[in-house]
Amino acid sequence: MRFGGDEFVCALADADLNDARKRFDAIQAVLEQTHEGASISVGFAQLQTGDTLDDLIAHGDAALYEAKEHN
Repeated sequence: MRFGGDEFVCALADADLNDARKRFDAIQAVLEQTHEGASISVGFAQLQTGDTLDDLIAHGDAALYEAKEHN
């Protein structure tokens, strides 16, 4: 779902962080092949015991900002 101006939230049921990374690496590879110079930044977060939805989104948002700094 769209979360912000250019941010989206994607929930993957029954997937761990490694599975999610693999899926988005594949998306990035296709994007690079079809749109020269295009890229995405992804922040991953996994629901932990005791986390609220707001906690999960905050963890993902922090990871996204970290990913953007390294791109």
